[in-house]
Amino acid sequence: MNTSIEVDIRNPPANVVKLPDRQNGGGGGGRNQHGLTAKEEAFARHVAEGNTQSEAYRLSYSAENMKPQTIWHEAYLTAKRPIVRGRIEALQSVMEQEARHDAVRARTFILERLWYEASDMGNRASERLKAVELLGKLAWVGAFKERSEITTELSPETIKRRIEELLRQ
Repeated sequence: MNTSIEVDIRNPPANVVKLPDRQNGGGGGGRNQHGLTAKEEAFARHVAEGNTQSEAYRLSYSAENMKPQTIWHEAYLTAKRPIVRGRIEALQSVMEQEARHDAVRARTFILERLWYEASDMGNRASERLKAVELLGKLAWVGAFKERSEITTELSPETIKRRIEELLRQ
């Protein structure tokens, strides 16, 4: 007696439990707008913030009972997934843009404040002068940069002779 059972793997029976797919982020649960699970998103954020992959894994997953080597391996596999890697890079890009924006805002505030202090006649002359000095020291103004220039004219023969002397020492 030969019995065969046909199973459509695209549509498994209701009593079949689907195991997490390690390559696609596994672990069940919903995915966010970036296609990541909550744990993958947390992992990506921790890595983007500067944590090591292992530390990010410990912070994002239940890793209390895992050996350090296992954590390292799982963190490596998680970070290697293209969707997670892409999210880490996107988060890092956003953080870099925010840092640049914050730096521009800080420079703008300092510049405006110095202009105000330098032109406020209610300030003492020494305070106004100090504000002007600080404005002059700003890199793009360069009014108070010390510059020194040394120029010497040596003949090619003199340069050659000095190099030969230095090489003999």
